[in-house]
Amino acid sequence: MYRLALIILGTLSPVLAWSEADEPVIDVHLHVYDTSWLPFPPHSGPIGDVARPKTQEEIIAMTLAQMDEHNIVLALLHDSPENIARLRSKDPGRFLAFPDLRKGQLQPTVDQFDTQFDAGEWSGIGEIRTVYNGLRPTDRELWPYYELANRHDVPVFWHSAGSFPGITRVQPEFRMEIGRPLNWEDVFVRYPDLRVVLVHAGYPFLDEMIAILHLYPAVFVDTGAISHFVPNSEFYRYYGTLIGAGFGDRILFGSDQMGWPEAIGYSVNLIKNAPWSDSVKRDILYNNAAKLLRLSDKRIEGHYGWRSN
Repeated sequence: MYRLALIILGTLSPVLAWSEADEPVIDVHLHVYDTSWLPFPPHSGPIGDVARPKTQEEIIAMTLAQMDEHNIVLALLHDSPENIARLRSKDPGRFLAFPDLRKGQLQPTVDQFDTQFDAGEWSGIGEIRTVYNGLRPTDRELWPYYELANRHDVPVFWHSAGSFPGITRVQPEFRMEIGRPLNWEDVFVRYPDLRVVLVHAGYPFLDEMIAILHLYPAVFVDTGAISHFVPNSEFYRYYGTLIGAGFGDRILFGSDQMGWPEAIGYSVNLIKNAPWSDSVKRDILYNNAAKLLRLSDKRIEGHYGWRSN
């Protein structure tokens, strides 16, 4: 779409020449766990037993290599401030920082976020993963964060729906019911303009996800780990239904890379090979995220010329 507009205007420059193979991708859901999490167990989904780094240095190097190979020009990092800083230092302009709120420890605090937003250190809040500790989206501890995000006009990412099979063996407070999309409705009513991304699209609560997207136009979803944890046919069914319901313009590509960097390429190719229109696939891989993040025309232009820069 962007290239077509440039051709019509007669302004297509050599630096913007690109092939479909070089089309830029934005990954809105990336992690860089430290050694205490590594190595991850063998991947249980259709991606199979892929490489599992043993150190954070390895995971950073493999993540950057996957990003280069699959044209990921911008990624949103969701992790602790310390882990974010380590990966971000390798290529500062390629990452936006979204500190996690997790494990029942709400850090950074609201006051710290407030100051650091003003300094331009963070681009949003989340992934909020307090569902793992039994904390509901409307519990009192979280409202100040929503108010803060609304005031600064930044996106919020929330972990919705499920997790790893057997997760309650290690996170006994996790409950599927907490992650149902309808549990966020009071937040959307109070802050109708707050940009919220329900990662994993509320899987498997499809009807609730459709209802929320229909009623609240500031809500987005991402593909997340669903892209590499369920069979391809199930992924295409679930997200294809959202597309068929008219929400292809609010689905974001997110690899949810945790401890398997090759999940990045697998997830990109899953979208590229999907039985959907080229325009929908381009929206998911880039355009919808550019809209969520309100990227400038200049930055979009730079992303489309990244192979030549």
